[in-house]
Amino acid sequence: MADQNQGQTAQYDAYQTSLTSRYCSPAMSQPLSQRSRHSTWRKLWFFLAQSEKELGIETITPEALEEMEAHLIVTDSDFEIARIEEKTRRHDVMAFDLKRIEQVRESLRFRGAQEDVNSDIYSFGGNSAKCDKLNKLLCQKDNFKDCRAVSTQTYSRTVDLMIANAVAGLGATAQKICGHIRHLTNWKEIEEPFESTHVGQRPIKGIPAHEQIRVPSYEAGYAVKHKGQPNDLVARMENTRVFKPIWQELDDILRPELYIGCSVEIVEGFCGEGGIIMEEKLKRYKDSIEKSTTAELNV
Repeated sequence: MADQNQGQTAQYDAYQTSLTSRYCSPAMSQPLSQRSRHSTWRKLWFFLAQSEKELGIETITPEALEEMEAHLIVTDSDFEIARIEEKTRRHDVMAFDLKRIEQVRESLRFRGAQEDVNSDIYSFGGNSAKCDKLNKLLCQKDNFKDCRAVSTQTYSRTVDLMIANAVAGLGATAQKICGHIRHLTNWKEIEEPFESTHVGQRPIKGIPAHEQIRVPSYEAGYAVKHKGQPNDLVARMENTRVFKPIWQELDDILRPELYIGCSVEIVEGFCGEGGIIMEEKLKRYKDSIEKSTTAELNV
């Protein structure tokens, strides 16, 4: 494969943190860079397409594989295109209760310049009061309420723990909220919002795979959720001329088995009769299971 990195800028080629330049060599940071991570995804998609072609999927053409192979490395222009597209087709973002994080942020104190000032106190003619004044000025300029009373080059690592706990708490809350949203969506009480330019991959999420189906899908969903009517999406498609080329194929296209992959085989192989995985897990409890009886509860 030709070197596709030629002519690219370096900003996407290194994992960036405030300590990267101090502790990471280019060889260490490059694998975690944006270009490396996104290019790896492209390679994985390319390998998938290759493998599917080798297994007989004829819709994957040699030309398509050649084009994929020629663009395995994400270029600077690719990042710019992605940035613009993401701004237009952004993922939905939820707002959370930030009280705990706000409390932690309010409690943070500026590290100050004690060490630098103390090593150069003679710049103030030995006036230590000016060292304190300098720290107060630094706090004001960077919007901190105060400086830490005692601090040298570092600070107490309990500060890191306090911040990490607050962020972890937010993550746990977010997970709980997302779980509730999924349940409510399943019960058809709410749906994910989307805009005219919003695209997605799975109709089950309320974001149609093809833009043309978005309108009838939304209308059919509205009829079910708000009017208690049956889902008439197929009928709507059959009455929309843009779908005329596939009217005769709709029944075949909508066969459930086309979209569940190997789910049946996986489930049967795991816990069906003779399923080797679950069977092995339960083997040691076989006697207890066979001897078990139905318990009667008096509530």
